[in-house]
Amino acid sequence: NDQQYIRIATQAASCFVNFLKGLLNKEQDESEATEILIPYAKNLLDTLSQLFSASLNLNYFPLQEESLSSLSLLATILDKEFAPYYPSIMPGLKQILQNQSITSSELKSQAITTIGYLISSVSDNSESFIGDFKEILDSFIKILVNLPEEDPQIPSIINAFVQISTSMKEHFKEYLTV
Repeated sequence: NDQQYIRIATQAASCFVNFLKGLLNKEQDESEATEILIPYAKNLLDTLSQLFSASLNLNYFPLQEESLSSLSLLATILDKEFAPYYPSIMPGLKQILQNQSITSSELKSQAITTIGYLISSVSDNSESFIGDFKEILDSFIKILVNLPEEDPQIPSIINAFVQISTSMKEHFKEYLTV
């Protein structure tokens, strides 16, 4: 977490991404990967949240990319166990979406993918987040209008729509026309 060693933190986050990919690629039940990570989840997510915030504050793209990849993979593996981190991670993800100075489609695409996983993690308690979900959907719609067809954000937004619609249930109805 020492910002003096931002490159080392980035490399550590990259190693963690590879470790998580290895857990997902093993021919094992996903619940086994979840059980492996549960004892470490709080510390890992606290650290990754801090790294993600630092990467945004420092505008350091490599760490943004690696911390987002880590968060996305953890959200995939932990599923509902990821929900407590929604309040600490979602504001940074929204910041990436709304920041006009961030021009990397890949980074925004990764943020959108992570948003989808994060929303899935809170789907059991989605009523508490409907306002937030609507804000995110409105952002996605604004983004879609201005994107060329080949932009990598489009498949990420479509996938996030699926996850959001599942979480919003009947509240998604007003977005069906879009």
